[in-house]
Amino acid sequence: AGATFDGNFILPLKTGAGYVTVRTSTPDAQLPGADTRIAPSDEPLLPTLRSINGLPALRTAAGAHHWRLLGLRFTTTGASDVISLGDGTQTDRNLVPSDLVLDRIVVRGDATKGQKRGIALNSASTQVRNSYIAGIRLAGQESQGIACWNGPGPFVIENNYIEAAAIGVLFGGSPPAIAQLV
Repeated sequence: AGATFDGNFILPLKTGAGYVTVRTSTPDAQLPGADTRIAPSDEPLLPTLRSINGLPALRTAAGAHHWRLLGLRFTTTGASDVISLGDGTQTDRNLVPSDLVLDRIVVRGDATKGQKRGIALNSASTQVRNSYIAGIRLAGQESQGIACWNGPGPFVIENNYIEAAAIGVLFGGSPPAIAQLV
């Protein structure tokens, strides 16, 4: 909690159907409850994963599955996506990341450069719950808090604060690379 980790982190492909949880060191009793949205006042309780280049702070390897992120803060100094779940060009449904849970996370756009997208949601069976996404705007670009154009779902987007200059949540906007997705 409170530390900043610079890099471009990747959730790898793993074996087994059990969830791996990546979380803050803050005890559960100090975090908002399981059905309560995280707020800016909770940010000191979270570690920050920050990209300092044009790549997302967090992305997934092809086929990554069963990851749960709890009580984390993400930001980037580049103008790309902050979090990228799937690369948006995968043509094989078996390579799409799946069974992902983002719970009580904070996603912040760069105050100076701006962001194209908070979360690229090109995945399957994914939940974004009780989270706070803010500062998603980029001069001369349509920006989205959450956007999906190549993910088969299903998705749960529940009890989130989503602040983006153009679109809060977008499905579509580009032809999917996965055949017969739509």
